[in-house]
Amino acid sequence: MPRDMFGDIVDPSIKMGNKMWYTVPLTMLVQASIVAAMVIVPLMATGMMPTPPSMMAFVAAPPPPPRRPPRRLRPKRRRRPRRWM
Repeated sequence: MPRDMFGDIVDPSIKMGNKMWYTVPLTMLVQASIVAAMVIVPLMATGMMPTPPSMMAFVAAPPPPPRRPPRRLRPKRRRRPRRWM
């Protein structure tokens, strides 16, 4: 019993899959082609987007300055005549 304690771990009796030599490279090729298609298709479709004017895309006109508040009208003071001494 102690000698066969790790026998199933070292040499498993149940085999999964057929372990063909071409399965890993084939799946890598299929996955790489899917990722490439997901990247290339949007890059090819850039002609569908409208193009903004070249300078107006980055520069905008400055906003107009704020209006000045109206001046308060003060009543004019009457000047007193000067007295000569």
